[in-house]
Amino acid sequence: MNWTIIRLYTESTEMNGNYRRFLHLISAATTGLLQQIPVVGPVLQSVLAEMQAGKQHQALMEELQRLSRLLQAGASLASAKISAEQLEQGLSRIVDDEDNARLASTIFLAEAEAGNHLAGEAAPQRRFLYLAAKNYADAARTLEIAANLGFLWRSYHKDGGRKIPHVGEIRVGDLIVLAYRSPKQFRILLPLIVTEAGEHTQPINDAQFNCHRQHAPFVLADAWLTRILVKEGYGADPVFTDHTKRNLHSGLNVKPLLVNQVPQQAFPSPGQNTIWPYLRRKKGTTTYYLPPEVRNWIGQL
Repeated sequence: MNWTIIRLYTESTEMNGNYRRFLHLISAATTGLLQQIPVVGPVLQSVLAEMQAGKQHQALMEELQRLSRLLQAGASLASAKISAEQLEQGLSRIVDDEDNARLASTIFLAEAEAGNHLAGEAAPQRRFLYLAAKNYADAARTLEIAANLGFLWRSYHKDGGRKIPHVGEIRVGDLIVLAYRSPKQFRILLPLIVTEAGEHTQPINDAQFNCHRQHAPFVLADAWLTRILVKEGYGADPVFTDHTKRNLHSGLNVKPLLVNQVPQQAFPSPGQNTIWPYLRRKKGTTTYYLPPEVRNWIGQL
């Protein structure tokens, strides 16, 4: 591997901390560096080639190059007279625009591969759709936390102590397709595989909490990860507490699963739940909650 890519992850954080690494990756994508990554590189090259034939390519490349020039100049947001809001708006164009969705997901897969964060071969027994919400982190940050920090936030309990629907069905090795919800629709971001251990999590001591017999594979965030989750507006679980009675953040250890293509279009939202078994049917009917395009894509992973 070209070790220049590693340098891209360790630049100073004078620019907005949430996005600096993503900007480096954008710069690497526009200069051809990411294409040299063994597994994801050819996928990224194919994505960019497809985009060249599309109507949105020129405008997107101009946006990528603008962000790259800002990065290459070594300018801080303040000295470049660019506000954090303007920067986020530019990045949202890449991540939130359905025409660019595959590029954003592939860039994060490339980073995950460079950091040895990709899942190996998977044979999941269960498959779920996970709908992240805009009232927490934005789509770019949601992707980054899952793909590169290896954590998918999800409280296990509702207020009052009852389980969130379907949390008890998830096991290590299961497939969770991360998607991002907007009013009445969602867009797929990245497939993830649930893993047992993580760098910044710790197991839940079931005996400590008199609620459910077993919570695994759900885990608790450590102090470092908790600071990130709090900053992004993620709430703590109402039941899990430490020795000081402070509520703790829970979720799942995950690794991205390499795929050649992520569906780019928006799909109608199945409802208010966050977690959806991909073959769940409406009660008393043969009608599935998820559209056939989504079910078929998840089923072949």
